[in-house]
Amino acid sequence: MDTDTLFQNAEKQLQALIVETKRPDPNRLDVFVTPANLLAAVKGLIEAHWTHLSAITGLDHPAPAPLQPVAKPGEPVVETPAPQTPPAEGKLEVLYQFCQGPAV
Repeated sequence: MDTDTLFQNAEKQLQALIVETKRPDPNRLDVFVTPANLLAAVKGLIEAHWTHLSAITGLDHPAPAPLQPVAKPGEPVVETPAPQTPPAEGKLEVLYQFCQGPAV
C-alpha cells in the first residue's frame, strides 16, 4: 500500500476526532486531536493497522518571559514593583509517532 493510501485510511478512520492535519513531508502526516479524544484516536489508528508506536515526545512551550525594564544608555535602571497579575501559562505538547512502513 502506498503512503498516500495509508494516510487517507488513517484520516478516514479518525475523521470525527481530527482538529487539524498537516503534511509537512511526503512521508509524514501530522494529526491534531484534543486530549479528550486521545484514547479514541489511538484506538482508531490501531483499527486502521497503524500498530507501531515508534516514539512519544514531550515538547515544552514555556510562558513568555516577563518584560525587563530598559534604560537608555547612561541612565539608571529604575526598579518597578512586580505586577500583581499571574504570569502567562506555558503548555506541554505530547507527540505520539505512529509508523506503518515508510509513513509516519
